[in-house]
Amino acid sequence: MVRTSWMRFLPALVVVAWAAPNLLGQDRAPRATYSSLIYWAPTSQLVAQEDILRDLKLTADQQESVRKAQAEYQQVIAANPLGNRQNSIEVLQKQQEAARKRDDAIRAALGDKAKRLDQIAAQSAGLAAFVTRVELRQQLRITDEQLAKGREILDAAYKEMSGAGPDRSQRAATAGARGAETRTVFVEKTTPKLLELLTDEQKKRWQDTVGEAVPAAILVKARTLGSFGTGTLPPQIASSRLYQEAQALEKSKDYPSAVKKMKEAIDLAPDNDLYRAYASHVERMAGSYGDGVEHALQAIKINEKKVGWYYASAAFNAHAKGDRELARVYCKKVIDFGAEIVGQENYDQAKKLLDELESKK
Repeated sequence: MVRTSWMRFLPALVVVAWAAPNLLGQDRAPRATYSSLIYWAPTSQLVAQEDILRDLKLTADQQESVRKAQAEYQQVIAANPLGNRQNSIEVLQKQQEAARKRDDAIRAALGDKAKRLDQIAAQSAGLAAFVTRVELRQQLRITDEQLAKGREILDAAYKEMSGAGPDRSQRAATAGARGAETRTVFVEKTTPKLLELLTDEQKKRWQDTVGEAVPAAILVKARTLGSFGTGTLPPQIASSRLYQEAQALEKSKDYPSAVKKMKEAIDLAPDNDLYRAYASHVERMAGSYGDGVEHALQAIKINEKKVGWYYASAAFNAHAKGDRELARVYCKKVIDFGAEIVGQENYDQAKKLLDELESKK
């Protein structure tokens, strides 16, 4: 089986390899519709909650430093709004850099208490987070077999909570949106079974991760943070957050959920070419080749600066879909851009694919 290698959308938006599509074998995880119930609250959200700040027992100076970091980030967001189709990539870069600076400043201000904040996030997400977070899997040294069994446990619990029948997907979405209460039930249902999968050493590592028990009221607050509706945030912030969540889901190989997040982001920022291009990428990984072609072509139409890897996305999705003529057209465009613009591996793969297409005329 040929494994596909795909470009990674890094903060600096550097393009790396796109491999020739493989219709028979995809490196994809099962559809993990339970991902909406596993929310690892980021530091910036946790410290915005007064109850959590009180639990941390921060000094006045620490609280002031946290507020300053948050305010400086919001100033950058306000000064660099998304929406201009010509500068969306540049704006995203500035926003992401501002987010990194904010998080670094907050953790520096918290000092040793940053660990407690991590423990709150871990306890609120529950042990189920090892299925969706690569870092936690590495920390706990989860095996492939444990990961597969963990997914089965989570999927079964999600289906039990969501009901059954032809409308289950709709009821499941409703269940996931119930927020803190639903997440609490999910953690209580799954944690005992997931613990049975762990070795004694792994259980010790998990206990070190979660630390001492967090007050129930704090856990409810943390679990509520991931329950926001996009209508409660300014569109540019909500769409940016959805984009970041999609990247995290892609990293854990939950491609269908990443696709869902990106479609929500596009609804909020319809003129953002980067969101459509990234949607094309994760749609390819999820096997939704038709949507992948459509979003890639839309991104190309929106951005008149002709971003090279958008064309690679169109080419490889088209080939995977079986549209040989469209794939041929866009492979030629990728080659015309040159390796310096699209990346050497994208360029090489486009040439290889075009040679294959031409030989089968």
